Amino acid sequence: MTSMAKSCPFGSLPRKLPHMIARFFSASCATCYMDRQRRRLWQSWEDYMRDWCKRRDFCEALPELLEGEDVDFARHIFQLAGLEEREAHA
Repeated sequence: MTSMAKSCPFGSLPRKLPHMIARFFSASCATCYMDRQRRRLWQSWEDYMRDWCKRRDFCEALPELLEGEDVDFARHIFQLAGLEEREAHA
């Protein structure tokens, strides 16, 4: 059993919601980012990712949430999380 399954660090959010959100973000990367004509759609998804990356609980859970996801996508959202953390402290 994963640590996320044992205790949910997201307060009142349903336990599976953060996992679902990470998977939606990964799927949006695969379908939108790779096609230049869909770049605007990807930017909308990226706005949602940036909003979620402002949540400390989400960022702390990212390594577990992204297990098995696309490596390039994981690298990208980790970079977003780092950027958001720096902006919050600025």
